[in-house]
Amino acid sequence: MTAAGGPYRQSASTIRFDWGMPGALAVVEGAAVAVVVDVLSFTTSVSVAIDSGVEVFPYRFRDASAAAFAATRGRCWRSAAGRPARAG
Repeated sequence: MTAAGGPYRQSASTIRFDWGMPGALAVVEGAAVAVVVDVLSFTTSVSVAIDSGVEVFPYRFRDASAAAFAATRGRCWRSAAGRPARAG
């Protein structure tokens, strides 16, 4: 994480990288383009859900067994994007 205005601001670089909101705010000033890459989409989805008070039951497979797994817990299966997921 970069302190805003600190030595790691990367203002001399045309391509800049950092982590988290403080880092993004530090490197975006003066940049022509800012790109967000979320390589941890599952982790991010779980984090956002839990931060919102949602109970999460991760399940490995995206098939009919996922819906059955959710049903045994009295839940419905949702995709990482929060939409009802399709088996198969």
